[in-house]
Amino acid sequence: YQTNVNTLNQRHQAGLAIINSGRATTAFTPQPGFSIVAHLTRRFPAAKSLIDSTTATANERFHQEIRSRGLGERDLADGEALAFVIAFQAYSGQQPGTVHLAFARNLQRTALLRSSIAQGADNAERQRDFETFGTLAFAALALTERNDPMGKEIAGSVVTGLTRLA
Repeated sequence: YQTNVNTLNQRHQAGLAIINSGRATTAFTPQPGFSIVAHLTRRFPAAKSLIDSTTATANERFHQEIRSRGLGERDLADGEALAFVIAFQAYSGQQPGTVHLAFARNLQRTALLRSSIAQGADNAERQRDFETFGTLAFAALALTERNDPMGKEIAGSVVTGLTRLA
């Protein structure tokens, strides 16, 4: 417990220094060798078969949508915003419009730029969040498109996870 508290305190202090220096950003530099399949399997070992069957396709779809919508593939706020609107779509069945994505982008960017914990995160953690939320959102959408109730459950978790900062 104390190790986690110390780590969070260090990250908070580092993030405050970044914010106070005017260097706050939502950008990240991708880390070579990162695998979303391996990361999700480590985090959710009980869901290995679901991860194996959906992750690669969902991640590819996420990146295609990032590019087609003119969003940044190295911008955590853009990835989280797209993940939010797609997860909302999977959960509610309602198609979000461009205004919803713009609102989510602004909300995520503002929250990330103000959060000392987010600013204290390194590139690897930002990339993990970007890929994880995006991939899970598109996996949830694919599952709901097949009328699998697990899709709605995953979508709800993504929406909840992304509202942590706002």
